Amino acid sequence: MKKSTPAPTAHANSHLAWLWAPALCFGRGLMLVSVMLVAMMMLKRNGQANSWASFVPALMLLPFVLRGVIRPLVLAIRTWRWLMPLLQVFFIFAMMGVASALGKSASATYWWFAAGALCCTVHDMVAADLCTQWCHGWQRNRVQACLFCAILAVVLGFGGTLILAGDMEVLSRQLHEAWSLAFHLLAAMMTVVALICALTLRPSPQWKKMNMEEAWQWCRSETEHWWLFRHQRLYAFCLVLLTLHEWMIWWGVPMFLVDPGSIGGLSMGPQEVGYVLGTLGVMMLVAGCVAGYWAIGRHGLRRWLWPMVMAASLPDVLLVYLAFAMPSDIWHVFACLGLENFCCGFGMAGILTYIMYYGHGRGMAAHADIYLSLFALSAMVAGVATGFIQDYFGYRRFFIVVVGAALVAVAAFASIPHLRRK
Repeated sequence: MKKSTPAPTAHANSHLAWLWAPALCFGRGLMLVSVMLVAMMMLKRNGQANSWASFVPALMLLPFVLRGVIRPLVLAIRTWRWLMPLLQVFFIFAMMGVASALGKSASATYWWFAAGALCCTVHDMVAADLCTQWCHGWQRNRVQACLFCAILAVVLGFGGTLILAGDMEVLSRQLHEAWSLAFHLLAAMMTVVALICALTLRPSPQWKKMNMEEAWQWCRSETEHWWLFRHQRLYAFCLVLLTLHEWMIWWGVPMFLVDPGSIGGLSMGPQEVGYVLGTLGVMMLVAGCVAGYWAIGRHGLRRWLWPMVMAASLPDVLLVYLAFAMPSDIWHVFACLGLENFCCGFGMAGILTYIMYYGHGRGMAAHADIYLSLFALSAMVAGVATGFIQDYFGYRRFFIVVVGAALVAVAAFASIPHLRRK
């Protein structure tokens, strides 16, 4: 029988855990949107082509792809109690470095982003272990608290930051000054998270520390155990295909919204993008996830598997409609994107359930790292491809390619056995 994961632990039953666990979830979401979506919008608004604006943030996901290699280093850390606040402080300095380098040195900006991405990866791994322990048995109120804070991080970190940057672009007429203020805002929000974690996070004396050799041997054995099962490899391959077209939408839609109509965009400002995607869009995505989890809990994943796959794929046709119709009414755009986000959330609920069951749900952090690395690989490939396709073929052909990728995902899913929820 597989022994439990030797991951860093904390006093999960302490009343202070109601402070540090939601704070860690908020920090995870804030870091991710900072190095991905906010970075992409900043590069786009500062005159970079789509190919470069999506390539740089996609490259920042490389540490996430290599999280299986980073896992032994995390397990071997002996002073991890201060690791989380230190990583958060380093991330704060990285965001302030980005803010100070904007308009002065492009290479320095990219290096600061790379430092922030590395901090984000290690922070995400340890925070996932700690929050999973706190939500042991998937206690409903604790899971809801973590999800609420993660959603709040996306709303404030992406939606709020874009709204602020858009308003400052209008007031100051200086793009670098506007986006510098936006990254200072991200640093300020992370400062609050770092203070909460430094004051409330406490280690558990029951955790057995590991040296580097023991940590590496454990991760290798877990990976070999995962690789022995052929169906796991098939599911992993299909997981990449199932999420590829959704990641292309996540990378491509913001640039489609802000580009001028002369090149096929909808000519929206950052404020409107913040409202459509960062606030209302996130709410529709969450509503879809809630509906998906309710359906799975009521009838099981087997019954809702195909409806979820179709919901995550077929509504991509709405994006093709927007690219050809090019409506000017923001509510028209929101209606299409809101429906697509709701269906995306409904469909992704099934995939996330599968990952929770085969990853942390079985107490195997190494297995969860494999699936999350595949998620990151899918996002990275989609980010690199999205900008080039948009620049060279236009938005209409890009969204047709997205629909084609969705159909390939459905075909790949049809080739494997149905997943079971036990």
